[in-house]
Amino acid sequence: MRKRITLSAICLVLILILALILIFLGNRVQAPPAETPQNDAPDTVPTIDLDMDTGYKPLPDINPELITEIPLDADKIVLNGTVFDRTGGLEKILADFGVHADGLLIVSDGNDGYFIAHDGDRSTYTDINIVHYDATGDIINEKTYIGNDYDSVYRIKFDPSMGIFIEGISQSTNGDFENFDYNTPFIACIDPDTLNIKWWYPVQFAEDVFELNGNSVYAAERYADTEDSIPSVVQLDANGNKVWQSEPLAQWLHDISVLQDGRLVVVCRYVNEQANDIDSTISIFSPNGDNLGRLKADHYGKITPTDDGGFISLSVRNVKTIPQPVYVSAIWFDTETVITKYSANYTIEWRKTYDTYKDSTDRDIVIPQPDGSVFVAAD
Repeated sequence: MRKRITLSAICLVLILILALILIFLGNRVQAPPAETPQNDAPDTVPTIDLDMDTGYKPLPDINPELITEIPLDADKIVLNGTVFDRTGGLEKILADFGVHADGLLIVSDGNDGYFIAHDGDRSTYTDINIVHYDATGDIINEKTYIGNDYDSVYRIKFDPSMGIFIEGISQSTNGDFENFDYNTPFIACIDPDTLNIKWWYPVQFAEDVFELNGNSVYAAERYADTEDSIPSVVQLDANGNKVWQSEPLAQWLHDISVLQDGRLVVVCRYVNEQANDIDSTISIFSPNGDNLGRLKADHYGKITPTDDGGFISLSVRNVKTIPQPVYVSAIWFDTETVITKYSANYTIEWRKTYDTYKDSTDRDIVIPQPDGSVFVAAD
């Protein structure tokens, strides 16, 4: 026989539950912490789960008065890391690409025209497209490179003696850039007249780590005698044949550049470090691949060779990056742009840090030139 649950019994149960809740909350109340004695030690910030950029150290300017700064006027525009004149033809091209114009992969064809590489959408996958424009912004030629999966392009360069070079990643197993493994990075040489593929070569990663010089191409490749993905530098001839491969490098490749006398400057960094990694290095190789030495760098960046045999290093460094809600993101995010000029003997001639926008996602745009000057503009 069931017992009838009375209203008074229900109230009693509710009272007991409420009492238990109050006891639990009371046990969680803690006395305020004792006051911590003051000392002269610097404050420290817990970094667990913050992913904070704790390695940041400001770099002092060195002889900034030696820098020749050229203001980036309204008749100039920076695209693909290069300063272009704002011509009517270029404005027409930019208008055609609309919102995608800011990240346009574009190079000059040497005759007032342009080569542009971009990803073209299909109903299912993406293909790589190259378009040749004349000076007025009209299309001379265009070609789409087909694959059965996602193919993407990340960089374009042009050498009049060898052709157009693109760097990208292919997931296609039977396309124009057939991969040997899933997500194969590659560089490809394209005929500038027909836009046909002359040759392509698998590389270690597609992060703008290749350089053209004379009839040679320098790129990053996994060192053949190691099981791990340890990088090395390879030289390819104008037909895509390997000429030499360097010794294995202890760090991740960030940039490769060729100086006036043929020496290679190879910028390395640790894989999981920020742009202010004090353990970054600059390795110097002879034109034949011999290691001539290594410099310890206080920041790593992209290299611009200069006419005097030296080079300029440009780096965007994280000042502070802490994950936070969007509405306070500007308070905790900041970058700075650092340029350093090295002589042909690898000594620092000058250095300057640009940080016009404090606590902001905006940054200064600084474009080094071969004559040692720099274009400077605000983003």
